[in-house]
Amino acid sequence: MEETQSQLVGQALYLEFVSTNGKETAQVLLTPSAIVDGKRVPNTMLRRTVNNWSPRAQWQMNHISTSVADTKLVGTNHEFDTTLSSDVKQQLASEVLAPIQTQLAYMIERDWKIRDGKVITLEVSLQDAMDISKYNTPQGLIRRVLRTRKEAGFPDELFVA
Repeated sequence: MEETQSQLVGQALYLEFVSTNGKETAQVLLTPSAIVDGKRVPNTMLRRTVNNWSPRAQWQMNHISTSVADTKLVGTNHEFDTTLSSDVKQQLASEVLAPIQTQLAYMIERDWKIRDGKVITLEVSLQDAMDISKYNTPQGLIRRVLRTRKEAGFPDELFVA
């Protein structure tokens, strides 16, 4: 277990959006694809909105499928495919970002703002990827989000009560 918690597979992006009245906060976490037990775990978007009515809302998880495989299996080694052409990399980026477009458009239309204009990057462990592959919320990653948002100067409270 210790080894899976310390072995890194990539970096996640964390975005925190605040409603205009500050009474709601939407949290969005984008995780990278990874190889777990010889199978590809796709990029994943975890999201939730917390407020007075739902202060401990559950994280919703959406795997992001792409037509481009950004990882390859080479014998027993698993590695990121660095041989992708620029066009294929652009297509992959577009396909990964497309599913979150609806979520972001919804918040932008309602004038939600990214907290302090900051996007946070976090390390993703093999254990996190294993949890995501089983559709379980990666608790270690969520704990790192909570610690990192505090270090970034975000307020302790996610929303105004």
